[in-house]
Amino acid sequence: MLVISKRIYKNFAFDICGMYKIRNFSDGISLFNFKANIDLYKSNHNPKFEIQLIIFNVNILELNLYNINHIDGDKDEEDINSNPGNPII
Repeated sequence: MLVISKRIYKNFAFDICGMYKIRNFSDGISLFNFKANIDLYKSNHNPKFEIQLIIFNVNILELNLYNINHIDGDKDEEDINSNPGNPII
């Protein structure tokens, strides 16, 4: 398993993980799964950018670039109320 975590700016860090099995074949199989996501909504650990590649139940690469600061619960509520156009599901 490969894991690298590093702070790159005052408020941001990145994590790189890879080459680990996510589940057994008896539990199911992920033949090919690619996910790329950028989330600019202000909440816990956001904004963030992530890429993940899974082939045959093995996580080949997972990259996360994220804000290391958490938003307090009170501020979370303010963000949700101030932007009703982005509902939380």
